[in-house]
Amino acid sequence: MLKNFSFLIFLIFLFSFCFAKEKIFAILEFPKKIKSAQEFEVLVKISGLKNEKYDLKLTLKKEKEISEIYNFSNLKWQSSLYYLKDEVLGPNFEKKYKMRVKENYFDKEGKAELILRLRQGKKIVFEKREEIEIEKGERRNYLLRKNLNFDGKLNSELFEKIEWSKNWPILIFGFFLFMIVLIFLIKNQIKK
Repeated sequence: MLKNFSFLIFLIFLFSFCFAKEKIFAILEFPKKIKSAQEFEVLVKISGLKNEKYDLKLTLKKEKEISEIYNFSNLKWQSSLYYLKDEVLGPNFEKKYKMRVKENYFDKEGKAELILRLRQGKKIVFEKREEIEIEKGERRNYLLRKNLNFDGKLNSELFEKIEWSKNWPILIFGFFLFMIVLIFLIKNQIKK
């Protein structure tokens, strides 16, 4: 009897070892509150993967998928509805992603889900969901983030960092101060 019991335990252990699935673990680091008009970053850390390639999907969902993710391979924003092909290579992975709310959903606010999915082929092998709060942003900030591309030299990041509406008094003051100093220098040169 003891011999049969030990054999049964051995078979259970062997069965669980042979058919055990990989245990994938992921951490998402991101701001808990975002403004709908501004970009935000998400740090993705994944461990426990096979030494293989995986497609990655990182999306913001509030009834529908409402976000875009910056595709560093193609150097452009794309809908978060689509996977980034062969983005992850196991066994461990870490990368920072830039995301933003799509223009159509700019007025959305409240709780949403940040979803990470990994797939191989057509099979989803891992999914993680986190809660995030969306605050309504100012419309003018969104207009600054539009992809403006003049011969590839200017991009939306430049315009996102410059908030003209807030800086114009400083710019005008600096211009007038420069003009006063210039006039003073010219008068001193003429007197000599």
